[in-house]
Amino acid sequence: MSITSFFGQIAASIGSRASDAANQSDLYTQSAAQAKNLRDQISGVSLDTEAVNLIALQKSYDATAKLISVLDQITQSTIDILK
Repeated sequence: MSITSFFGQIAASIGSRASDAANQSDLYTQSAAQAKNLRDQISGVSLDTEAVNLIALQKSYDATAKLISVLDQITQSTIDILK
């Protein structure tokens, strides 16, 4: 085996391994992207929907607070009348 053919085989082997590594890197990148997409689909959290729900709950809380305030005033007025 000549030196030229020996170095040719080494270069071919390195080229083949570099190509395999690049292919595996692409495969891992695609797998990671697919896993992220699946995670996002499974979590199913929509920020818009959650914001709407939060606003609805806040309005319910405000209405309940107003009701309690009115009941407190009525109770206080009743107590004042009974004195």
